[in-house]
Amino acid sequence: MKIVIIGGSHAGMMAADEILRCDPDNEVEIYDRNKVSSFAAEDISAYIRGGR
Repeated sequence: MKIVIIGGSHAGMMAADEILRCDPDNEVEIYDRNKVSSFAAEDISAYIRGGR
């Protein structure tokens, strides 16, 4: 099954991890408005610096 996740922050990464853990045959694509996916703690500082 092909699954698309919108948002590559912590929640998106955890969702992808869980989806693949449950069925490694799934195909997961993650889309985020940023060029580099990161985790929630990094997103907060990037937002404050104007990086979003």
